[in-house]
Amino acid sequence: MAKYIPVFKNAKVMSKPLYGAQQIPGEDATLRAADISFEGERYARCEIVKASSVLNMADAITKNLIELGYLEESVYKRRVFKSHTRVKEADIEHLAQEFASKRAYPKSIASRSFSQI
Repeated sequence: MAKYIPVFKNAKVMSKPLYGAQQIPGEDATLRAADISFEGERYARCEIVKASSVLNMADAITKNLIELGYLEESVYKRRVFKSHTRVKEADIEHLAQEFASKRAYPKSIASRSFSQI
C-alpha cells in the first residue's frame, strides 16, 4: 500500500489477509452479501462481497429497471445461462480447498457446508 499511498509507509501487518473470505458481525449472514443503491434513473452503485451475491444484485437492478419502465416484468429473476461446458460443484469446491491450503487456511472454509453456517 505504501507504494501507492505514502501515508501507509509506516503501517504494520496486524493479521493475515483473508483474500476475500469475509468475516461477518454476529449471526446475520446477509451482512456479507451485497449492497446496492440507485442514484437517479441510470446509475446503480453495487458492492459485492461474495460471488454468489451477484444474482441478488442483478435481480435488484432488474427490478429497478422494471419499475422505471425499461424492462418488462416477465424478465425478473429469469436466469438463462447458455454455456457449452458445465462446471461441477465438486470441482469448484476442490479448487477452493486448494486455494485455502496454499494460503494456510483450513480446507473447511472452502467447503459448501461451511458457507451455510
